[in-house]
Amino acid sequence: MRTRHTIYADLDGTILDTKKRHYTVYSSILRKHGYKPLNISDYWRLKTAGRNNKEILGRSKAQRLTNRFTAEWLHNIEKKEYLALDLLQRSAKKSLTALLSFRLVLVTLRRKRRNLIWQLERLGIKEHFSAILSAPPSRQPHKQKASLIKKDSQNNHKGIFIMGDTEADIAAAKALKIPAIAVTSGIRNSKQLLKLKPEFTAQQLSDAVQIIKKQSARR
Repeated sequence: MRTRHTIYADLDGTILDTKKRHYTVYSSILRKHGYKPLNISDYWRLKTAGRNNKEILGRSKAQRLTNRFTAEWLHNIEKKEYLALDLLQRSAKKSLTALLSFRLVLVTLRRKRRNLIWQLERLGIKEHFSAILSAPPSRQPHKQKASLIKKDSQNNHKGIFIMGDTEADIAAAKALKIPAIAVTSGIRNSKQLLKLKPEFTAQQLSDAVQIIKKQSARR
């Protein structure tokens, strides 16, 4: 029997559009403490440009809120009521279905695995994945992702691509010497991702699928 090659895929930003969830958590915290949030367009422009929460709070004139904001952000961001705001990226189900001939493995950093599984089932995409690798995020997310993938690959699974939308995904791919596909429709824009020199870039998930099919046919 022919061994299926493995594709490692990030979730937030790559498969899911998390813009509304991120903005709602941010804006609700600011309003709770009496600050006026940026509008969603300005917020997302800063987010995709790689600005961290501290910098965004500075633009929101809420610098004093930084420590409290971080604690409340972590407390809220994976609650089901906020996860329910996430949408599938355009043509996501069709794109995932197009990868059925591969072993598709989800790699994501989430604190609440139970809520992660709930979300995948709610969106109807859980069954598209051969495995779901998750771990709580830390200060070095690329090392965490690389560790999850390395452990999986030790079970004779050959990874041929890692696709994601953040610096952590590209850095993990570089560390493991697996070609990276940077998807630029997520949490980072193309300018930020190109700094890490990924092997391939895709404007959206469906473009990444076309790259995978074209390149795998040459192997």
